[in-house]
Amino acid sequence: MSYKVFSAGQYKIRQRGKKYYVYKIEKGQDGNARETYIGPLDKIIEYYLGSVGVSS
Repeated sequence: MSYKVFSAGQYKIRQRGKKYYVYKIEKGQDGNARETYIGPLDKIIEYYLGSVGVSS
């Protein structure tokens, strides 16, 4: 099964099935890029909208 990857600056969004997951791209101590898992995109958006006071 293939999946799509979207990159924007220091963040990468991967599609797995019908879900999207966010990773942060960082440089490791050895100079190589490494990805740190942040969380599912839908939960990040819910958290952001809740913290800025936007209601739906």
